[in-house]
Amino acid sequence: MNFTMIVWLIGGLGLFLYGMAVMSEGLQHVAGDSLRNFLRTLTKNRFTGVLTGLVVTSIIQSSSATTVMLVGFVNAGLLDLTQAIGVIMGANIGTTMTGWLVALLGFKIDIATLALPAIGIGFFIRFAGKQKLTDWGIFLLGFGLLFLGLTFMKDSAIELRKSEAIMNALAAVHVTGIFTYLVVVAIGTILTIVIQSSSATMALTMTIAQQGMIDFPTAAALILGENIGTTITANIAAIGTSPAAKRAARAHFLFNVIGVLWMMAAFDGFISLINMIVPGDVLSADLSARTGSIPDHMAAFHTGFNIINTLLFLPFVNVLANLTRRLVKDPVTEKKLKRSPLKFIQADLMPTPGLEMDEAKKSLAYMGERCLKGLDILKDLISNPSDPDFEKKSAKILSIEDELDTIEEEINDFIVHVSQQHITPEIGQEINKVTGSAHDFERIGDHLRNILGMIERKQEKSMNFSETAVEHLKDMIKDVSSIVKVVTLGILHPRKEMLTEAFEIENGIDKKRKAMRADHVKRLTEGACEPRTGIVYVELLTSFEKIGDHAFNIAQDFSPVKFPIDE
Repeated sequence: MNFTMIVWLIGGLGLFLYGMAVMSEGLQHVAGDSLRNFLRTLTKNRFTGVLTGLVVTSIIQSSSATTVMLVGFVNAGLLDLTQAIGVIMGANIGTTMTGWLVALLGFKIDIATLALPAIGIGFFIRFAGKQKLTDWGIFLLGFGLLFLGLTFMKDSAIELRKSEAIMNALAAVHVTGIFTYLVVVAIGTILTIVIQSSSATMALTMTIAQQGMIDFPTAAALILGENIGTTITANIAAIGTSPAAKRAARAHFLFNVIGVLWMMAAFDGFISLINMIVPGDVLSADLSARTGSIPDHMAAFHTGFNIINTLLFLPFVNVLANLTRRLVKDPVTEKKLKRSPLKFIQADLMPTPGLEMDEAKKSLAYMGERCLKGLDILKDLISNPSDPDFEKKSAKILSIEDELDTIEEEINDFIVHVSQQHITPEIGQEINKVTGSAHDFERIGDHLRNILGMIERKQEKSMNFSETAVEHLKDMIKDVSSIVKVVTLGILHPRKEMLTEAFEIENGIDKKRKAMRADHVKRLTEGACEPRTGIVYVELLTSFEKIGDHAFNIAQDFSPVKFPIDE
């Protein structure tokens, strides 16, 4: 019987974890871009950072998801370390909302009245056809599974309480002093590391405490250990990332560990304070008096501890940041890496496809910036054939083309990873945009290299363009750079006017190419230019025109409106 109940306990825990994951996934999809933008923009100082972390974690019900996102943001250079620490503090408070949810609903009413209807409604809503309803259906399904798992844990705990062996074992885990305090904290830490969810271990702790299997001080010490254990996820996510990202993960660990250490001195007093504030007496000798209110006391302890810990640490955010800098050394001494933003993202560790696509689009914008740099260099080489840095600038063009090839490959690998997750139709459309545009930027890089080859051939053959030809080419490069700039900005900040502007520029490039070619034929007939030079000139015009075509393809992908191109 005891073995069966242990299986029920483990099965219920697994169902709780799965429900938590499904509910979190649904909430992340419901929140969409607004959630990610909220996390990204409202972190200008430590105070707004705390509020942001609290709100985001309360919504997605996972401090681990929030801190892993933070590691990704810091790794990508979107947040600095002090901003991230503020959000981490808020995330610690936000994650306590799950405890209140379980305490107020899971132990106050018949859970089946919530769980089964939520599962049924959520399951069928998923087939409604509308994406928003599907996301809400996923949320309700996860919500129901979470509480159904809690039901199994509660039922199994009632039976396990009848086991003398188990009760004796739990009696040995009892906070009576500093040593036992540290032992129980360690048990809570290890348990959370194994389960990989502080919310689940919190629910499990509440369950056995509500059945009188452990007392309130022991449950509180387990909660403190769970606070430390939950930091392991972000530290795993930081493996292989930049030093700044590793520091954000270490800061989370230090913040919770130091909090547990100071609480050791104030533990008894804080336990008594919570018992005074929250209705019910969990320190009573009467078992029935203790067990009825212990979930509320545990939730209050968890929230109170994290709020006080945050208030104590807020003035010392910079001190904590400096401590993590000492612990995690930067081998390049904080030098900014000249690499694609995609290289700063650990694709297999990011929690949401939408966030991952945001980072992929940042890499596309980076590709656009590299193309603009290449066009600037080509303009210099055409304007000044005797440039003393000709070889150095030529090498730069080749380097840019190689970099664009590499980034396209990385984006394609990245997209394969994202596609393997649960994605919405909107994310599917984003995937098509990103892969198509990455190829267009890569083709622009190929044309940059081809143009360089033509310029080098002209130099080797001692061919010279007329002043008119040089001015025409510079004018063409100006227009090509304009359309590339428009689409590069439009990737991250789409505008309704983007496609119209790109169409007008691209159409102008086509017309100029025809006019310049006609003008070139006229110069040939007048003997104003050599035929072999003219061939290079025409090839250059064609390559620049093709760059405009590829840029216009990108504009079509990322424009928020469709333009009647054929009219």
